[in-house]
Amino acid sequence: MSSDDPYSPPKAEVSAPEQARSARPRPRQVLWAVSLLWLTFALAFVTMGIEWEREPELFSDPFGVLFIAALMAFSAWLNIAVWQGWNWARIVTLVFTLLNVALYLVPGAMPAMGLDAVIALFSTVCSVVAMVFVFTQPGTSWFQAANDGDALS
Repeated sequence: MSSDDPYSPPKAEVSAPEQARSARPRPRQVLWAVSLLWLTFALAFVTMGIEWEREPELFSDPFGVLFIAALMAFSAWLNIAVWQGWNWARIVTLVFTLLNVALYLVPGAMPAMGLDAVIALFSTVCSVVAMVFVFTQPGTSWFQAANDGDALS
């Protein structure tokens, strides 16, 4: 079709501003936040190991194992997206963190005592601190600049 054709679709280049993202200096608070998110990711594997020893039948259902694997892959993807400066990833991570905190209000939802309870509480605190880092300055400005396509100098 000719470009003079009024019925031809508009042409627009659609791509992620990766170069602007990688060129911006990442604030120290964002580095700390992502490090804490990866720590909580690693602690999830420790918790699964404790659960495996305690109740191995929980891991005998292939659909359950597949669900856990998909959830862990999604969590890793979110951590990478937060590292890259994607605002939507920061918001989704905040929602999951708030849901995790809310679980402490549901009786029996979180482990009451033992090593897994300590790990769960520590992991939740790390997630909350990470969210404070990415939702306060300079993290907020960095994410806004990343999603506006502007580079911070």
